Amino acid sequence: MFIEKAIKEMTRKIYNSARIEELEERNYNLSEIIDIDFITSICEQFTKLTGFVTALLELDGTVIVATGWQRICTHYHRVNGKALQRCTESDIYIGSKLESNQEYTIYSCKNGLCDAAIPVKVGERHVGNFFTGQFFLEGDVKPREYFVKQAAELGIEDVEGYLKAYEMVPVFTEEKVRTALEFLVNIVEMIGHMTRSEAEKLELQEQLSQTQKMEAVGQLAGGIAHDFNNTLGGIIGAAQLLKKPACGLNEKGLKYVDLIIQAVQNADELTGKLLTFSQKNFTISKSLNIHNLISDSIMILWKTIDKKVKIHFKNLAENPMIKGEPGMLQNIFVNLAINSSQAMEKGGEILITTSNVTLSAEESGKGKIHLKPGEYVQIDFSDTGAGIPRETLPRIFDPFFSTRDREKGAGLGLSAVYGTVKDHKGHISVESEVGKGTVFHIYLPSSGETPLRPEEERDEPVRGSGTILLVDDEEMIRITGTSLLEEMGYDVLTAQNGTEGIRLFEENRGKIKAVVLDMIMPDIDGTEVFQRIHEAAPLCPVIIASGFTSDKKVDALLDKGLFAILKKPFLTAELSRLLNKAITEK
Repeated sequence: MFIEKAIKEMTRKIYNSARIEELEERNYNLSEIIDIDFITSICEQFTKLTGFVTALLELDGTVIVATGWQRICTHYHRVNGKALQRCTESDIYIGSKLESNQEYTIYSCKNGLCDAAIPVKVGERHVGNFFTGQFFLEGDVKPREYFVKQAAELGIEDVEGYLKAYEMVPVFTEEKVRTALEFLVNIVEMIGHMTRSEAEKLELQEQLSQTQKMEAVGQLAGGIAHDFNNTLGGIIGAAQLLKKPACGLNEKGLKYVDLIIQAVQNADELTGKLLTFSQKNFTISKSLNIHNLISDSIMILWKTIDKKVKIHFKNLAENPMIKGEPGMLQNIFVNLAINSSQAMEKGGEILITTSNVTLSAEESGKGKIHLKPGEYVQIDFSDTGAGIPRETLPRIFDPFFSTRDREKGAGLGLSAVYGTVKDHKGHISVESEVGKGTVFHIYLPSSGETPLRPEEERDEPVRGSGTILLVDDEEMIRITGTSLLEEMGYDVLTAQNGTEGIRLFEENRGKIKAVVLDMIMPDIDGTEVFQRIHEAAPLCPVIIASGFTSDKKVDALLDKGLFAILKKPFLTAELSRLLNKAITEK
């Protein structure tokens, strides 16, 4: 009984020291997450001191560590066909007991020796087995005649050598076995600790590898975004020109043009999602009415989530204008709603409420809302679901962490929500109570703009006058841009690169009202062109229109006097309103 109690204690310590719940479903081999050399060294010292053999095995029987194995096993039982079959049968028996969640197994093997095995687990996952054995317990030693008969049954010709090996099998007293097993408890506990640290190390290596992959995707996505959005800019510009009365399109033709414009906008959102997924910073530039965006998201959700879940919207914010990317922001509300609906399998309610809040310098430095002082739109997203346990709350925004079964999702949704809010220079927090529900608090900076009047939302361009300098290396952008600007009432000068743009500005400085400038060009980039124009004429507004620009670069330029950033592809009305504002405020 004392052997059983000691092995139970050994098993208990494995369970306690190796509970790595988040790795339960990972397909790690035990050999990947332990220090084999160190474990071997400890086991060798243990064998030398005690005479006990050790073995650490993978679940498939692969030996990772083996020390002190008895000659009767290595030279006779494991190399004899019949004896090896008996060993295999013993191993299968022991394995079946361990797989059925028996805490330990002590077994007198079919070749007459005493063995013991303990499961090694990571969390609840069985990852390997620790063996000791190949000994006799004092008072239960098989007689010499047993092994003489066994030699004959097994067809062992070297009977004398076999019997000498039998005589070398150690016989341990209960007291010595107790002492040895108490030491083994420490070895197995050490394996558990090392399993945790090595598993976490492996997990960090995998995360680093994933981060490097995502950085590569981000670099690729940034390059694609610039070229792709430039192309989209040309397409949408040409499509808007086709809608002009001079082109003479009938109603059917105009509908086809609207389809082209909608397809371009969808492609633009797809590019934004790619950049979000790759965690690549990019410019948040579009002025949006968050109420319209939430309403559009609810329309999508009505067709997506269970009908037993009801969605309510209270648009209490008097000024709902923010700057952002509509596709990314819409994903916030869709992700949160899908998560909520899955927590309300029998039905429930989702409530989305908006309000305007002002954070003072004192308030922004207190508590957990780490935001700059200023005006914000607060969005509270609440549900009547099952709630989230308090111990889980700090981790719900971690990548790949999920409160749901793994079959229902990989846990990227809330991580993406968190990343999107941060990309928009906002803040997100969560409160939850099990059995009552969850509420997410989202703060997004107010743009300071007033909501568009209904007539402005019809995307009618604002007319203007004066000369605009358009600098872009894409011929399609220059051609469509020139026509669109002329339709607005402007005279247009065009330059195909930064050097030509600077020259044209210097030659026509007195009549140029504003500059529309691409960021990435082959000779001199937009940053340098802007700086040289701004140094020469600080009051001349410069607008950068680009398919992709990082947030940090834009922030630096805005601080230096850049009037605005306009993300390609854009609608004529967007550009016209921005130019009108730039010229009238100059």
